[in-house]
Amino acid sequence: MITFCIFALFPLVLNHPLIKPHTTLYTKLDLYPLWYWILIFPVMLIMHDTYFYFTHRMMHHPRSFNFFHLVHHKSTNPSPWAAFSFNPSEAVVEAGIIYVFAFTIPIHFLHIFVFLIFMTAYMFTVTSGMNSIQKDSINIGSASGSILLLIIICITSILKGITDCILHLGIE
Repeated sequence: MITFCIFALFPLVLNHPLIKPHTTLYTKLDLYPLWYWILIFPVMLIMHDTYFYFTHRMMHHPRSFNFFHLVHHKSTNPSPWAAFSFNPSEAVVEAGIIYVFAFTIPIHFLHIFVFLIFMTAYMFTVTSGMNSIQKDSINIGSASGSILLLIIICITSILKGITDCILHLGIE
């Protein structure tokens, strides 16, 4: 529960009057073209994977493991909730990617919302064991994750396009 609360703090922090002017967040959907709105998702995933790789390695360092990552490794039951089984200190590090996005690339709050939904769904599948499908002794879990990612990005992009058309045409 604390983990969810830490992730839920980002809108409060990023909307604070002293912080918001220094972010790259934007509120008008038509500020950037549709192709940017769509292509920023793969950029966000690459940034997240890089961030996750280095922070995860840092958390596995013997001097920081107990403080950050031990609780997560004590989760032995593979379940979707293991994705959020970690110390509050690790939650702060994990949520840090939102702040990296907000201060480096122009994004709308909808980008963050869609990204968090995707990452939560992805982590649920990873920690529940659903990503370890074996076929001829080759793990195809990561390929499945990539296909899922492409499907989600396509659906999100289509829904955004439909919404933009409705708003542009004034259809209610």
